[in-house]
Amino acid sequence: MKLYTHEELLDRDLGPVGTPKRDKFDQEVAEAIHAYQVGEAIKQARLAQNLTKSNLEKKRSATYQTF
Repeated sequence: MKLYTHEELLDRDLGPVGTPKRDKFDQEVAEAIHAYQVGEAIKQARLAQNLTKSNLEKKRSATYQTF
């Protein structure tokens, strides 16, 4: 059984780096990672201030679903 690296699978399924399909995928992954990191930063700041999501919602005048 042949084992494949993650990079080999990406190349096989999306094409090598620099192709439109691969570049689009890489950009979407980068955006998702950034969104996750921002969310985690907000969560950590909220927890450091001992705020629940509901407390933060009231302070920011936003709905719970936003978070």
